[in-house]
Amino acid sequence: MIRRVDRSRLGLLWPFVRPHGRAFVGAAALLALSFGVELLGPWLVRNAVDGPIRSALDGAEGAGRALLTLGALYFAAVVVGGSTLGYAFAVTTARAGKAVIRDLRTALTRRLLELDARWHDAESSGRSVTRVTADVDNLDQLLTTGALHAVFDLAKLVGLAVAIGVFAPPLLGLALVACGAAATISMLFRNTARAAYGAVRHDLAQQNGLIAEASAGIRTVRALGAERAIGARCAAANRRTRDAWRATIRRYATFFASIDASLRLSQAGMLWIGGLAVARGDVTTGALVQAWLYFQKLIGPIRDLGERYNVLQSALASAERIAEVFEAPSALADGALGVEFRDVCFGYRPEQPVLQGVDLTIPAGTTCAVVGPTGAGKSTLLALLSRIHDVDSGSIEVGGAAVQRLPLAALRRRVVVVPQEPVMIRGTLRDNLVAQAADPSQVRIEKVLDEFGLQDLVRARGGLDAELDGTGAGLSRGERQLLSMARAAIAEPDVLVLDEATASLDSATETRLARALVTLCAGRTVVVVAHRLATVRTVDQIAVLEHGKIVERGRHDELAASGGHYAAMLRAARSSEDGP
Repeated sequence: MIRRVDRSRLGLLWPFVRPHGRAFVGAAALLALSFGVELLGPWLVRNAVDGPIRSALDGAEGAGRALLTLGALYFAAVVVGGSTLGYAFAVTTARAGKAVIRDLRTALTRRLLELDARWHDAESSGRSVTRVTADVDNLDQLLTTGALHAVFDLAKLVGLAVAIGVFAPPLLGLALVACGAAATISMLFRNTARAAYGAVRHDLAQQNGLIAEASAGIRTVRALGAERAIGARCAAANRRTRDAWRATIRRYATFFASIDASLRLSQAGMLWIGGLAVARGDVTTGALVQAWLYFQKLIGPIRDLGERYNVLQSALASAERIAEVFEAPSALADGALGVEFRDVCFGYRPEQPVLQGVDLTIPAGTTCAVVGPTGAGKSTLLALLSRIHDVDSGSIEVGGAAVQRLPLAALRRRVVVVPQEPVMIRGTLRDNLVAQAADPSQVRIEKVLDEFGLQDLVRARGGLDAELDGTGAGLSRGERQLLSMARAAIAEPDVLVLDEATASLDSATETRLARALVTLCAGRTVVVVAHRLATVRTVDQIAVLEHGKIVERGRHDELAASGGHYAAMLRAARSSEDGP
């Protein structure tokens, strides 16, 4: 039984298989016909044993001609028919499978070229090459030697067991026991096989990445005299790959040895039970020989199913890696990284709507401030953007794609929220800084620490590997917020959401943060929620939210001069600052 996630991963093949469906149906028909012809062989042998051979042993004449006829039929059915049909099946399957793989590899390559630079920065070139080569080749094996064969191996098990039951009923129970034992061994084996293949694919990708990067930067490697260090890293990666393969091979060796032992034991039982049945006259000698030959054919599908499962597990691991590429958001054209709220409605309770028909367009690379009184729905709007909640009606799009259609992991990489209350996680300082990033480099971490003026804090705490509890004890509120901001910067999001992120900072800390925010916000779409209107004067667009609706939109100067809601908020803010 394959888990639902596995089926969904293999489902990525369907759009590529569908145009070649007729070829695969034809291949299935050839395989079924081949199996039908294969069943004739033991039946002809039984007729020979119980017919002319028995007659010859009893002293009858004319057995030679009958044996010659049966032999010719056996040759025609098994050798000529089986070989010809097998050849036609192999050619048909190979052509259809290679056509599918050609289309898949082309689509995968195009998809890789569509993904933005940040995705490729987080993904080593070796891993990308592995997806297009080794991972696609694993799916090729599934199509050409795995899927159809696995289905018909199961069909063969049923057909052969039925045939044994029909021609030699006393041996049916033994055949079923043999199949059950093999199935049990396979179920026990499957629990570890997929994890082993996943480890192999991961270690192989790491090894390919190191070799590709070293080759691309060979001049730098030589200039720095780093050949020995790079060679040691490659050797270590090679050892990890070797160890992963060894673990996989040991699992399969154990599997095949167990299967073989159970089947040979069943054959020994067949000699005993079948011999007694012949002695009692329950079955004929020819029927025992026929059942023996069918049982021999039963061994093949049972053993082959283990190999098919080998191919399936490898294909599943590869399908997951390929699916990651197709599910990753595309690098989008100019203006496509914008955010758009279309007639968005939402309420925590159906009878109490918080947002009502919100329409707001934030072009790519611009900053939009959402302002309004407490309870207007500002934080709720941002929670919908990052899918903490889903809209009741309407839609929210990031880069032209509805957020509900983006995988959550991909959405959270593109849209990063810095909340008003800084959140620390239990772990090291490094764990807190990279929590939202996809394997950032040490260079990236150090650069952000410099930009945010956090190097002294890190040194004072004992380095990046210093432990923090879940509350960030020992850190001031401003320091926790700076770390939260640095975490967002390391993640390099496309859309940055600042939810009252500077509300709790003192003047000195806010000054430090303002300098870092210039770098952080450059080239990104930024959405800011702020109560202090002084912080939104320079943004590209201000959206005023009241009672769950956008009541005004525009720049600071325009809205201040319009005499509307925003102007009233400015007057109230000045009055509060002046005091009674």
